[in-house]
Amino acid sequence: MVINKVDSVTKDELARVRQWVSSVAGRLPQYETSQSRLPRMLREGMSLPATFKAGGCADASCTHEDHADHDRAAHDHGELFDTWSCQPGQVFDADMLRAWLRDTPTGLLRLKGVLRTGEATWSEIQFAGRHGALRKADAPAEGAAVVAIGLRGRLPLSALEAVFAASA
Repeated sequence: MVINKVDSVTKDELARVRQWVSSVAGRLPQYETSQSRLPRMLREGMSLPATFKAGGCADASCTHEDHADHDRAAHDHGELFDTWSCQPGQVFDADMLRAWLRDTPTGLLRLKGVLRTGEATWSEIQFAGRHGALRKADAPAEGAAVVAIGLRGRLPLSALEAVFAASA
């Protein structure tokens, strides 16, 4: 959740906005900024950890000020996130995948891929934040693949394996 224009309100107004956002968005990570400046991780659609410093970088030791063009190489984001991937060979039941997307396991921040959902049917699966989708897709040139991202030590590997790699 991005809260913009924090420089144009008083501290009390900002506190009320934070409280309102928390009441609507729950535990969704929040990022506060001015002039719509967003770090590359946000612009590219990756969720940030709840500990992300307001107006700053996910690295608590960060001291630079221009986060809009933050250089990925400056920090090892591999220390913040775990990734998982597989190339499943089975045909998936689309209704089962939709049900799984409605109740994804805790710790999953992002998931995307292309899977077979019928003998000649392919679907794109997407999950980010709290929203998932399964849409028809063209057959990929390189076959089925699924990639997931979560915070270091919190990615639900066994749940991902059970669903996507069980018979791969």
